Parts: sequence; C-alpha cells; structure tokens
Amino acid sequence: MLNNIINTIKNFLFVLMLFLILVMISVKVRVYKIKKDIRNIESKILALDKEMEVLNLELTYLTRPERLKQIYYVIKNVENTDNNGMLKVEQIKDIKLLIPYYYAKVNNRESVAKND
Repeated sequence: MLNNIINTIKNFLFVLMLFLILVMISVKVRVYKIKKDIRNIESKILALDKEMEVLNLELTYLTRPERLKQIYYVIKNVENTDNNGMLKVEQIKDIKLLIPYYYAKVNNRESVAKND
C-alpha cells in the first residue's frame, strides 16, 4: 500500500514536472516574440527619428527668408530684385494692374485718416 502511494506521488510529480516544462517553454517563446517585437519597434522608432531629422532640415531650408523669396519670385513670375524687396517698373508685367492697386492704396489711406 505504501508502495502504491509512493508510485502515485512519483507519477504525479512526473506529470507535474512535464507540465511545468511545457509552461516554461511556452513562456520563453512568448518572451522571445515580445523581445523581437520590441527590437522591431525600436528600429522603426530610429528610422522615424532619422526621417524627422531630415524633414526638420528640409523645413529649415525651405523657410529660410532667401528661399522664401525665391519661391515667391517663381510663383509670381517676376525676376529677382535687389531693391530691398521692391519691384522695378520693368518687372511689372501688366502696368494696367498697377494703377488700380495704387488708387486702392491711396483710398484706403484716406479712409483710415477720415476714421481717425
């Protein structure tokens, strides 16, 4: 009878040991997958950081005043000027557009002066 109890305990301990080994292997596999995911995420973060640095450099380049002037001149189809941002008369493509602009400015100043 004592021998039966000992054999039952041995069998139980053997099954328990096998179960614990399987659980341990399962945990190790999950930990390995999590570590692999962490490495992938860290590499993506590094790639995004590098991309952000490049984009910040591009933004800095594009927002430089000299670059903004170049973009303005390209969009407005005017030649570059060195007169402190003022256009030369030769640079104005349609002189007829200049006169209404001038009168609008003068009228605006007069209305502001009247309101004061």
